[in-house]
Amino acid sequence: MAFLMADNKLHFEYWRQKAASITFTQGAAATGHNFENAFDNNPATTFKMSGASQPIIVVQFNALRKINAVGVSNVNLSGAALEIYTSTDGVTYTMFKSFLSSTTTQFKVVSSLIEAKYIKFEFQGATSANYIGDISIGYATSNHIKFQAPHTPALFAPLENKGKRNNNGRALITDTQEKPQDLKLTIKNLKESDFTGKYMYDTDTEVWWTELSKNLVQFPFYVSTRDVTSIEENGAAYYCVLKDGLQQPRFTSPGFLELNIDCLGYYK
Repeated sequence: MAFLMADNKLHFEYWRQKAASITFTQGAAATGHNFENAFDNNPATTFKMSGASQPIIVVQFNALRKINAVGVSNVNLSGAALEIYTSTDGVTYTMFKSFLSSTTTQFKVVSSLIEAKYIKFEFQGATSANYIGDISIGYATSNHIKFQAPHTPALFAPLENKGKRNNNGRALITDTQEKPQDLKLTIKNLKESDFTGKYMYDTDTEVWWTELSKNLVQFPFYVSTRDVTSIEENGAAYYCVLKDGLQQPRFTSPGFLELNIDCLGYYK
């Protein structure tokens, strides 16, 4: 079972709606590494904590939002933990998901949609060496999503060596990293009504196809090659961007359409 999340409530509420607030109830961010860097859709900008301040951060949305998934990428939580809680009133919080010593792209899904107006992030055992380039929280779907063969599961992403030399031609220390993968996703068994129907969450005002296509084209998204609801210990996933734009859906049989998505997936 594959999951796709192209919806980031943190980015939507803070950057696009300008309606979310960020409050540090404990600790602080390092200079130039504010918390909003973690959801500006640019994983190269990072959130770092000031020293070992163990920050607790609350993000308040403008209204109740429905969520069921969270992903992190460009992350170094080695020796640290991130616990995420949700609340409807800002008083009573419930554990949503946690990440322990994560250093790769991770993606986790709960079994059903929940409502939240407040998201609390608690860092434990963290130091100034830890950082997060992207946190996405939103709605993930697994309906009719398939990976086209061949594809490489995120855990087995192949490595490449970045050989470097100095001005005298002498070899420098080699940098080894995971290669971005060419991924082909297919959303099958779509009906014409799916392209005019409304979202099943939030205010039910957004047209499904309009929002999905806009998010896929404009923003990064998360894809998991495995069932991240049952394999809680390792929600390995890819942080993706479209490769050559978004194709038009096509009919594959009378009454049913198929949407193909070509993207580049990053594991680290």
